[in-house]
Amino acid sequence: MKQNKKVSMLIGLVLIIGSVVLLTGCPQKTSDKKASTSNVDEKKDNGKEEVKKSFAPFTGSNDQCLWKDSERAYYFYVSEGKIYDIKFTSDNKVEKAVEVGKVTDGKVVYSEDGTTVTQIAKIDGDELILGKGKGKETYERVKDIILVKAVKKALSE
Repeated sequence: MKQNKKVSMLIGLVLIIGSVVLLTGCPQKTSDKKASTSNVDEKKDNGKEEVKKSFAPFTGSNDQCLWKDSERAYYFYVSEGKIYDIKFTSDNKVEKAVEVGKVTDGKVVYSEDGTTVTQIAKIDGDELILGKGKGKETYERVKDIILVKAVKKALSE
């Protein structure tokens, strides 16, 4: 009788441990979306479906980012599909933050010298590539939190 009780307890312990291992080993569904490349994002809110244009590749962690031209000191900021031209003072304060374009369906559209320019946008890690071939432009993600906070503050005013 004592042996049956020990075997039952051992089997119960193995089942509990197996359940814990199974639950922790299986990935759970999360609501955190990675950068989307689809043209439409669907969002359910109180049973209603909202459909909005995709700002790919400027979604998720790539939204609200400051980018710097790797060849010159040109900065721009992308937030919720809007592109802002940013100029800083020597003490890292925003001198100018002007909306100059938008992001839609994987492309950036902006005005340059009175001409509307449309370029394909691709983000590879901390590098943004606009356009293709010889005319492509590369930008680096700015990780200086002081500059990013200054831009966010200037845009909220």
